[in-house]
Amino acid sequence: MLEIVAGPAVGQCLEPTTSLVIGRQETGFGALGGDPEISRRHAQLSPLGDGRLLVEDLGSTNGTWVNGSRIPAPTLVTSGDEVALGGTVLRVRAAEAAELPQAPPPVALPPKEKRPGLRVEAGWARGAQIRLPDGPLVLGRTAAGSEEFGGDPNVAPEHVRVTPVGSGRVLVEDLGSGLGTTVNGAAIPAPAVLSPGDRFTIGGQTLEVIELAGSVPTDAELSAIGAVWALPAGLYERISARAPVTGQEVMRTYGIALGWAIAANLLIRAIAVDVADVPHDLEAIKPLSLLLATVGPPTFNSMGFAKIFRRPDNMSVRRYLIPTFGVPLLAVGLNLALQNYSGFAETLTTLAVTVVPVMITAPLMLRLRDRVAAERLRKVLQS
Repeated sequence: MLEIVAGPAVGQCLEPTTSLVIGRQETGFGALGGDPEISRRHAQLSPLGDGRLLVEDLGSTNGTWVNGSRIPAPTLVTSGDEVALGGTVLRVRAAEAAELPQAPPPVALPPKEKRPGLRVEAGWARGAQIRLPDGPLVLGRTAAGSEEFGGDPNVAPEHVRVTPVGSGRVLVEDLGSGLGTTVNGAAIPAPAVLSPGDRFTIGGQTLEVIELAGSVPTDAELSAIGAVWALPAGLYERISARAPVTGQEVMRTYGIALGWAIAANLLIRAIAVDVADVPHDLEAIKPLSLLLATVGPPTFNSMGFAKIFRRPDNMSVRRYLIPTFGVPLLAVGLNLALQNYSGFAETLTTLAVTVVPVMITAPLMLRLRDRVAAERLRKVLQS
């Protein structure tokens, strides 16, 4: 139940059953009595069915506040919490319970058997779970787990065989992958037995042995258990996609990107001059030109990333990627137009020192974005 405790519509109450948009352009309760301080589309409140609401700011001018703090991403609220929008304050409180007929006592169900499974702890699909069958399961780039491994070239087509051996343990056997399989950081020369909590690595993927439910409950069992409710479509994706990235995290990643960019461009210049006989006075590798080409892209790319993902929305990734690809193309065209020597080596050097800094910075920033999103989602699921 939402009760307006301050603002033009003080005293009004509403028990939302579907998502409710708050804003000046809305009608009824959503207009908050014509509050002039709210935006045209200010916020969205989505009931989750278990007594909680998901509060999501829709890019409003003055922001949306929960219990006195401005929310940077979709936030869960429950009875007793207060949501402030413009000059209005909404209080969430439990709706009055209607008298319902007595339900039959719940059916006692046998506990679900636990069985071993795998969870991706590091790699392309961090957090993904792989259920193990009763018998052996082969993992690899073209075998089971191919979607979770994302085409990692360091994972062999058939890399490792995993076989449940009882008591939640599994037998891990490398299938002659070439790069091998490591268990808890050490390469295994022979099949190894792993217990829940142990980890093994194939290519760039680290998997942890976990316990999963042995089977999925039937509809009848779910009805007997009760307390089953449906989440809004895409809820968890929306929460992770809108997790904000802090300036401190961006600065740390920017420092790493800048260091790699400087090292890469100095190496390119040395190879071009000493190996390919590129003239020292090639415009692109003159000290000032090389400095601008090396420092500029990571700096401006990081500034744009920090601004876009400080309060991300559904279009943030696109708004970041368009200039990330477009600006370097303009820089390449400008540098080629100013090039004072012709020749394949000179052109290749000009292209390399212009594009490499962005090729280093953008993946590091996107990796930071994925890590922050995964961390936000993990915290929400734990709560």
